[in-house]
Amino acid sequence: MSNLGTKTPYDQISLDFSPKRIKPHDSKCPSTPSHIEVLARHGARHTGKPSSLTDLASDLVKLGSPLDWLEDYKYKGGEVDANQLLPLGVNEHMGIGGRVKRSLESSFFTDYNPNLMRFNSTYVARAGQSATSFLQGAAVQSPFITMVPVEEDHMMRFFDNCPAWDLNKNKIDNLVDVYVSSEEFQSALKEFNELLMLPNGVNASLSQFTSAFEACAYDLILGDEDASMFCSVMSEEIVQVNQYITDLTKYYQYGPGFEINRNFTAHLFRDVVESIERGDKGTLRFAHAETVIPFLSVIGLFDTDGRGGGLSPKKRDEDRVFKSQKFFPFAANVIVEVYDCEGADGEEKVLTFLVNENEVNTVRGSDLFLLSCETAEVSSLTSADRETTWASKSFKVGSWRSFIRYCPAQGKNNLFRKGSVKCAEKELCKTLRDLDLVTFEFEDPLLIALCFEILEKKYNIHGLKNKYLQETFKGPPNHHMKLDIKNGWLCKVKMLFRDILLTKKELHKFYDVNRADGPFVVAVKLFKCLEDPGEKQRDEDSKYLSGLQSGGEE
Repeated sequence: MSNLGTKTPYDQISLDFSPKRIKPHDSKCPSTPSHIEVLARHGARHTGKPSSLTDLASDLVKLGSPLDWLEDYKYKGGEVDANQLLPLGVNEHMGIGGRVKRSLESSFFTDYNPNLMRFNSTYVARAGQSATSFLQGAAVQSPFITMVPVEEDHMMRFFDNCPAWDLNKNKIDNLVDVYVSSEEFQSALKEFNELLMLPNGVNASLSQFTSAFEACAYDLILGDEDASMFCSVMSEEIVQVNQYITDLTKYYQYGPGFEINRNFTAHLFRDVVESIERGDKGTLRFAHAETVIPFLSVIGLFDTDGRGGGLSPKKRDEDRVFKSQKFFPFAANVIVEVYDCEGADGEEKVLTFLVNENEVNTVRGSDLFLLSCETAEVSSLTSADRETTWASKSFKVGSWRSFIRYCPAQGKNNLFRKGSVKCAEKELCKTLRDLDLVTFEFEDPLLIALCFEILEKKYNIHGLKNKYLQETFKGPPNHHMKLDIKNGWLCKVKMLFRDILLTKKELHKFYDVNRADGPFVVAVKLFKCLEDPGEKQRDEDSKYLSGLQSGGEE
């Protein structure tokens, strides 16, 4: 079984697809690029919820399944950290890095200079490990990798920084509900129930249906195909239905289903253009499927799905281009190769796009302006216009520098909400999250319930987490809500008990001590009667700390 949606290992995808190839016109190009841009998803990893897969087996037994293996089932990876790559994930990126190296000039990576080539990853460890693995495969010596803090990452983790991204969640849930009510899904669910040998009239839930597919996928990723019990209750039709649920969700959550997803890529495309303009060797970025999906959506790869109307929730679209297992497996990647060519009008840059190491389109530098600025008012090109542009002899609409000036979307197309986001030339979509935050303290749980009812009736709720239900407390228990207080202005609301808040404040003393740079500063953090040490004492503490670090005496 190789069609595992977003859990598909990279070496199992078909690398022979060939969408329309458009070659450079009137250009004399060198055999190798002078510059590359890379955007890659992390490699194969463990599941983020091993205990839930074990609990799934227990829940199915409670439903009445007599299958013996359910009684003893445990996730074969054990209790693991999903932030870490599997050995398979390391090998995926080492292989890609080696192949990219062989396609370039022999000195491209060996003459590494951190001022001429940049390596960035999200703050998540598996993304950083993917960068390290890729660069090891490319034989880059002592690379410097920048891991971008989540609160500053508006290019690769936009979904953590823009409240407006949550606005379509209910619509997406409704689309999935439509498909779940379809005859196609119900037939697959019935077959799933029969393979589990559930009693008549007892049905597995949607969550159990999709979680069983995930358990099967991870058993295969761990190299345990013969012993995978959950794969024994996965027919080809059940697999296809699970894949469509994944594709339908991803298409609207991150892909071309909603215009806002394309808008979020403006910051990323602008960074690509600025990197090309600098004239250095390139920038390599390591992130997540949620970053790759909107990027590919903007360049028009999925414009034909549903004949331009998007994926249907009523029935599986067999002819869709948007297939997670093909475009967004583990280690999915987009590579932009930049060639310095001789054109009819003098020197010009020609860009080749490769998706999972296969060429999909060749565009000129001036056309990248169109692709980038599709998120702003500057361009209103349709899908047909873009194809005409790519096939034509360099359609000039503006310089790359114009893109820098115009692409922070203004006016009616700007879906980033005022008060929550700052849209400026240098900072598109910087979220002032803590500015729109209110915390309510309570001593009585009934008052929390009453407050929730009042807020629910007065405002639209765009997100709700009940952190009192954590099996293992990894954060303070509270009710965490996102409310639309007026015209799309989102506000975070936390409701928690006073004693928990006091405990949380005490914990902050530990954080302060841990970050302190000297003994006097530690004392100031612990004892309120002491005054601020001032610059002189801070200098003394710094000398003290330096002495410890260099092995000096206390």
